[in-house]
Amino acid sequence: MPHYLLTGAGFSRNWGGWLANEAFEYLLGAPEIDDYLRNVLWEAKLRGEGFEGALSMVQSAYASNKSEESKQRLDRFTQAVIGMFNAMQAAFNKLDYRKSELRLQRFLSQFDAIFTLNQDTLLETIYAGPVRWSERWCGSYLPYMKCIEEPAQPYIFILREPMMQDSQFITHENDQPIYKLHGSCNWFAEPQGERLLVMGGNKTASIGMFQVLARYQTEFQAMLSQQDTRLMVIGYSFGDPHINGAIQAAASRGLRIFIVDTLGVDVIDKRNTRAQIPEPVTGLMQTLRPGIIGASRRPLNEIINSDPVENEKVMRFFEGQALS
Repeated sequence: MPHYLLTGAGFSRNWGGWLANEAFEYLLGAPEIDDYLRNVLWEAKLRGEGFEGALSMVQSAYASNKSEESKQRLDRFTQAVIGMFNAMQAAFNKLDYRKSELRLQRFLSQFDAIFTLNQDTLLETIYAGPVRWSERWCGSYLPYMKCIEEPAQPYIFILREPMMQDSQFITHENDQPIYKLHGSCNWFAEPQGERLLVMGGNKTASIGMFQVLARYQTEFQAMLSQQDTRLMVIGYSFGDPHINGAIQAAASRGLRIFIVDTLGVDVIDKRNTRAQIPEPVTGLMQTLRPGIIGASRRPLNEIINSDPVENEKVMRFFEGQALS
């Protein structure tokens, strides 16, 4: 029975990472953001799209008119986002995660694979690498990625780039794979050296531009579709159609899902609860509801370190019998 983990921004939030609304507020004060870009940020927020909606607007403006001005605006916005990830990384570097007796690392090592939508490097900082956190794995690794031998400053974490040939796309049998489905703030794609970072609008098209991310998405769909598969979802708001589509397709084949989120199972309910006329259940909720085998509304760091009652409930995810 395969057990997989999918994390979103709410996972990193447990250790100080910013959620989308907090990222918006950081960007408002970023030195790269001028009055024009600040106004774009507010326009996107008022539409309920957040900072990624603002980035999408700037990306679209450059795509329709490749002027020097539109390019500079896109570059400034991108640098502000990278600066945000660097600020988060500086905080991650100060974490004393060993004081919790490595409970987080042992928890993560129980999964057959980890999938994350986060572009920060929290997992690399506190978990990934040739470290044996449990008897199951010799370590963990980022499939199909290689290190750049001499990282350029001022990047805080080691930089990576994808392997270029299919012959290099091999798996590590005794290591746990970690798939960063939307790339990472410290990844680059050759030969142009562009950021391998999927944010903003039309993520499906952006993923298709990078062979390594397209392969990640394919393997995500294939693994979830295996028989008797379980997926724990931590801190993902179910806001990406391509991710939701893969989960829904697998759910129709028997995927079982456990959700860790401050909203609990309500995170899949995308209806407008303030509407005067009750809205019908969405297709997402209709499809996933039969496969949900439990949820927790408590923060993961509390579940792991200081909440034995909730910890017992969450750890039943790894048992053979379904949660009731």
